[in-house]
Amino acid sequence: MSDPSSSDQIQNAYRAGRAAGLSIAAVAASVIAFVNALGIEKSGLAIVLALFVLRGIRPTDPKMRRRGWVALGFGVAHVVLVIVILVLFRDRFAQLLRLLQSMG
Repeated sequence: MSDPSSSDQIQNAYRAGRAAGLSIAAVAASVIAFVNALGIEKSGLAIVLALFVLRGIRPTDPKMRRRGWVALGFGVAHVVLVIVILVLFRDRFAQLLRLLQSMG
């Protein structure tokens, strides 16, 4: 039989590794969303991953928690930025869509 404390340690290590992976993925997705200006789906993914890190896994490592908050901030900021740009430039955006339609 295995030692119960080693099984708990393995489970804790697994949870910590999962939290670290999700926090890094959340930050990466949020940064990539800014590179692709209208890639709002990537921001949504970053927000969801960040919420998994912050609420679902409850990381004990402050670096993982900070990464989660950074990803959440980037994701929300990008969503707000895209919405503001679309509202401010809705006339030009509509014109662009008409021109694209006329091309093909």
